[in-house]
Amino acid sequence: MAKVLVQTNEAREPRVGSFRHQLEKIILDKHEDTMSKMGAILAFGILDAGGQNVSIKLSSRTKHDRITVVGMAVFSQFWYWYPFVYFSEPLFCTYCFVWAQL
Repeated sequence: MAKVLVQTNEAREPRVGSFRHQLEKIILDKHEDTMSKMGAILAFGILDAGGQNVSIKLSSRTKHDRITVVGMAVFSQFWYWYPFVYFSEPLFCTYCFVWAQL
């Protein structure tokens, strides 16, 4: 769900706020299962990826980007071996770049 909601914000989609509230509730509950907490923390991180200035992009204008497609395929198997979480990084591409010259 976080991979879908990373592409919008709370002003456009009110479900983002309720999803964040549900994740916070899972993270803060002492009696919640450890794997549930890990999944909630990971989903919360995906929602706030790149300071909310990134989106998940699997293809460019001309073709599919092999690195991101392989990263998505391997990341989807991270429940079997948790170090696969690092394969989520190539999925994100920036869509907003702000330059401030001081």
